[in-house]
Amino acid sequence: PIYNLGEEEGIGSNANQGYFLWHPPLYLQLLTLSIRFIGDNPLGHRIIQIVFAYATSIIIYMIILKLLKNKKNKNLVALVASFIYLTNPLVIKNALLIDINGGILTFYMSLCILIYIKLERINNIKKALLFSLPLFFAFISKIESIVILFVSIITFSLLKKQIKKDVKYLIFSFLLTTIGFTI
Repeated sequence: PIYNLGEEEGIGSNANQGYFLWHPPLYLQLLTLSIRFIGDNPLGHRIIQIVFAYATSIIIYMIILKLLKNKKNKNLVALVASFIYLTNPLVIKNALLIDINGGILTFYMSLCILIYIKLERINNIKKALLFSLPLFFAFISKIESIVILFVSIITFSLLKKQIKKDVKYLIFSFLLTTIGFTI
């Protein structure tokens, strides 16, 4: 990892001050692998963002299919939702910039939501462990993601009136992810 070698406050804006790692290292490690295999060129720098943007559109398609499982035009709605996502100017910008928050964070957060929706409930250890895997990757993409996902999923469980049955396994998943990150 890259750490701050400079200012005491931990914010180094001067190149002579060194480097600081503001995010967990997953994106930096993937970027390093991409540059190693594709080369130190624009494609090597941006391929990760592009691949994760397209993968996120597939996950959005699958989420919409699951949410609209009994609707007549679910495939068309899912396709339009994926198209809107891919043509969103922020998604395009993030796919072309070398940015930690661009495609990788959105991908893992969307994957967590998809798995939660597909499992319908997290009411046993097996489902909690399955949910913990993408949650861990979202967490090592950006630390704040676990808070956002925790609040979102707890709220969703409250709205579906299944919080009493799910809460202990959800907390287990989030604690397992946090412990896994600290190891």
